[in-house]
Amino acid sequence: MLTLLIARINYAQLATVLGGEGFIVETGEQLHQALRQAHRSEIFSIVDVRLLPEDISPALQRMSELFAKTLKG
Repeated sequence: MLTLLIARINYAQLATVLGGEGFIVETGEQLHQALRQAHRSEIFSIVDVRLLPEDISPALQRMSELFAKTLKG
Protein backbone atom coordinates (compact mmCIF):
# COMPACT_ATOMS: atom_id res chain seq x y z
CA MET A 1 0.00 0.00 0.00
CA LEU A 2 1.30 3.42 -0.95
CA THR A 3 1.48 5.87 1.93
CA LEU A 4 0.28 9.36 1.12
CA LEU A 5 2.28 12.02 2.91
CA ILE A 6 0.68 15.42 3.19
CA ALA A 7 2.39 18.34 4.91
CA ARG A 8 0.72 19.31 8.17
CA ILE A 9 -0.49 22.85 7.51
CA ASN A 10 -2.56 24.62 10.14
CA TYR A 11 -5.44 25.76 7.93
CA ALA A 12 -7.44 26.84 10.98
CA GLN A 13 -4.73 29.33 11.88
CA LEU A 14 -4.65 30.53 8.28
CA ALA A 15 -8.35 31.38 8.56
CA THR A 16 -7.66 33.44 11.68
CA VAL A 17 -4.79 35.31 10.02
CA LEU A 18 -7.06 36.16 7.07
CA GLY A 19 -9.84 37.45 9.31
CA GLY A 20 -11.98 34.34 9.51
CA GLU A 21 -12.60 31.64 12.06
CA GLY A 22 -10.68 28.37 12.08
CA PHE A 23 -11.40 25.00 13.65
CA ILE A 24 -9.17 21.97 14.08
CA VAL A 25 -11.23 18.78 14.12
CA GLU A 26 -10.09 15.31 15.16
CA THR A 27 -13.36 13.67 16.27
CA GLY A 28 -16.90 13.40 15.01
CA GLU A 29 -18.20 15.49 17.91
CA GLN A 30 -15.66 18.24 17.19
CA LEU A 31 -16.81 18.21 13.57
CA HIS A 32 -20.45 18.69 14.59
CA GLN A 33 -19.49 21.55 16.93
CA ALA A 34 -17.29 23.25 14.33
CA LEU A 35 -19.98 23.03 11.65
CA ARG A 36 -22.59 24.48 14.03
CA GLN A 37 -20.29 27.37 14.96
CA ALA A 38 -19.30 27.99 11.35
CA HIS A 39 -22.95 28.05 10.29
CA ARG A 40 -23.75 30.69 12.96
CA SER A 41 -20.69 32.79 12.18
CA GLU A 42 -20.87 36.09 10.28
CA ILE A 43 -17.36 35.56 8.87
CA PHE A 44 -15.88 32.78 6.76
CA SER A 45 -14.68 29.59 8.41
CA ILE A 46 -12.16 26.90 7.62
CA VAL A 47 -12.58 23.46 9.19
CA ASP A 48 -9.22 21.68 9.31
CA VAL A 49 -10.11 17.98 9.61
CA ARG A 50 -7.21 15.84 10.83
CA LEU A 51 -7.36 12.20 9.72
CA LEU A 52 -5.07 9.32 10.52
CA PRO A 53 -3.03 8.21 7.48
CA GLU A 54 -4.80 4.85 7.40
CA ASP A 55 -8.20 6.58 7.24
CA ILE A 56 -7.89 7.69 3.62
CA SER A 57 -10.74 6.74 1.34
CA PRO A 58 -10.35 4.24 -1.51
CA ALA A 59 -10.77 7.10 -4.00
CA LEU A 60 -7.95 9.10 -2.40
CA GLN A 61 -5.80 5.95 -2.33
CA ARG A 62 -6.35 5.44 -6.08
CA MET A 63 -5.59 9.11 -6.75
CA SER A 64 -2.34 8.95 -4.76
CA GLU A 65 -1.28 5.81 -6.65
CA LEU A 66 -2.02 7.54 -9.97
CA PHE A 67 0.03 10.59 -8.93
CA ALA A 68 2.92 8.39 -7.83
CA LYS A 69 2.82 6.49 -11.13
CA THR A 70 2.68 9.75 -13.11
CA LEU A 71 5.60 11.24 -11.18
CA LYS A 72 7.76 8.14 -11.78
CA GLY A 73 7.22 8.51 -15.50
